[in-house]
Amino acid sequence: VPIWRHYVTREADLIEEIARFYGYDKIPATVPRVRKVDTVFAPKEVATRRLRRYLVSLGLTELMSLTFSSQEEIGRAALGVDHSEIVKLQNPLSETSETMRVSLVPNLLNAASLNVRRGISLIRAFELGHVYLAQAGQRQPREVERLGLVLSGLREEPHWSRPKEPVDIYDLKGLLESIFNMLEADCTWETGPSSGFDPIFSGIVRVGGKTVARYGKIAKLVCSAFDLEKELFVAEIDLEDVLTFHVEPPVFQAPSAFPPALRDIAVLVGSEVHGQAILDTAQKAWGKLLKTVELFDLYTGKPIPAGKKSVALGLAFQSNEKTLTDKDTQKAWDNILKALEQDFGATLR
Repeated sequence: VPIWRHYVTREADLIEEIARFYGYDKIPATVPRVRKVDTVFAPKEVATRRLRRYLVSLGLTELMSLTFSSQEEIGRAALGVDHSEIVKLQNPLSETSETMRVSLVPNLLNAASLNVRRGISLIRAFELGHVYLAQAGQRQPREVERLGLVLSGLREEPHWSRPKEPVDIYDLKGLLESIFNMLEADCTWETGPSSGFDPIFSGIVRVGGKTVARYGKIAKLVCSAFDLEKELFVAEIDLEDVLTFHVEPPVFQAPSAFPPALRDIAVLVGSEVHGQAILDTAQKAWGKLLKTVELFDLYTGKPIPAGKKSVALGLAFQSNEKTLTDKDTQKAWDNILKALEQDFGATLR
């Protein structure tokens, strides 16, 4: 074997060299015999494929981008990434591919910018892929599988029968809720500022106390850096813990044969109080009979005092043993109001 053929290390490599000298055109084409077997995937791969099919069923388009990035691009996206986590390449393909990507967000922003410039009015897309984070004292980076979502433009394709409505933060949050429900992940939602996002319209998702996702409206400065004039809503989910999150199998429960009793309650709370906290308190105050609780109205302005907001809850009480009377629901209603007063200083409106 010639010394410069450094890749010839095994029998198959030597056979390939002989075939090259002999001539591939002289070798007859034959179909190898392959025994049919059932394809078996690892549990995580099964979950990933199931997630991909579900996202496509929701009308999202899958994106595929290179796993390379650059420090300049990371800075434009305002990711707030620790530079010690960035994996730099010794022999990059170009200046824009000098590092491995540490987030899917820059790729989503680039894809959205390209499509907007091409006149696409509706962007609903996702990307499933790995990011690469450097580890102190380790030669190999840590590969983390993530899911990125991007929404922009109109909520639906333009049609004369309906007005043109742009997507907003609630479309993104509803999409995330649908995904986590499909994955059967018991998650909690928190609002708050996150690097690269608008501080008012952003938040995080936790599963088992660990932050697994961040989402929101991309900050205007970041949109300008990527030549985007339209509002853009992006989410990034760490799938490492979500796909392996196991819950107890659901157990069938027979529906109640008795009708629900519907009640409403409207209270004034401080404008800083989050809606999810109000729902959680209401559920805990009388979780026995309270089947569902829904925040159906939010109002600020006159005659509501400054720094306050009016929140209205729809309560559905139901028992498996009897038809509830006004006396039964009034007791539960009073307990919920008392809990809201204690936790948030709420007053009945």
